[in-house]
Amino acid sequence: MKTIVTLTSWKKRIKYVQQVLEQFAMYPANFDKIYLWLSQMEFPNKEYDLPSQLLEFVRSHPKVEIRWTLENEYNHKRWYVYPEHFEDVVVSVDDDAIYDIVNVCKAITYAVDNHCIVNLADLFYSNVFNHSIHKEVIHWYDNEPNYFTTFCAQCVIPPFTFPCECMTEEALDVRRRICQRCDESWINPWLIAHRVKIYTPNYVISRPASYEKENTTWEIMNKSNGKFAFRDVQLFAVLNKFPYLFEQWTSVFRGYMKVKDDIPQILSMSEGLDIKEEDLNKIPDYIRNH
Repeated sequence: MKTIVTLTSWKKRIKYVQQVLEQFAMYPANFDKIYLWLSQMEFPNKEYDLPSQLLEFVRSHPKVEIRWTLENEYNHKRWYVYPEHFEDVVVSVDDDAIYDIVNVCKAITYAVDNHCIVNLADLFYSNVFNHSIHKEVIHWYDNEPNYFTTFCAQCVIPPFTFPCECMTEEALDVRRRICQRCDESWINPWLIAHRVKIYTPNYVISRPASYEKENTTWEIMNKSNGKFAFRDVQLFAVLNKFPYLFEQWTSVFRGYMKVKDDIPQILSMSEGLDIKEEDLNKIPDYIRNH
């Protein structure tokens, strides 16, 4: 079993990514491989478009490897580490965060020992749970308060856990049409369907770096019309395209999403997504049973 680190970056943040790579490449713990995923669409000349200092660092650290995708698939790029490393521990990190590596190693141990995903971001005090779709049930069990149903893409995934069916060519074709930006909105439903436990520690593992606002897509992801964030709408689109995922999602959350009442608001935020009113009308309302 190997320990793999995966992250992505883009042209407006590439000058910062080395400090993240350094945290893992230079730590004495055994991180076997560190993949930096970049898009040829953003860097058409590949290595020749990258900062010379970054290239020098990569060349001097054999465990660091740059991998290229043809299209710009935003944060989705980092998940091309699967299915190659399905049998390994995968640590997914952001290029705009500073990590406490000791606590990352602690999270790795917990994930492997308990066979659960461990979130690396501080979700207790963020607005992640404020999205409408996540409101009904955020805990798996009352007696296990740190187990949540919300997946954070900064995480540790133990072996034999990642839902590789979301990385098939057929699934990726759908993803590129309905969920171009938010990897969390794409992966979360598959994890729910498989009842994968997601653990959020009550100790700090990462903190945001102080980068310029225009260098992040966070504001785009959380663009809201007062009720839904853009990531919510992408999640609606995913659930809509995969009836099995929708069935499992509503089963776990034991409530109902008043989809029909909210169709106008959903459509108002779905520009660029393959989500249509006639499709949403097929989704039944679910009556509470708790």
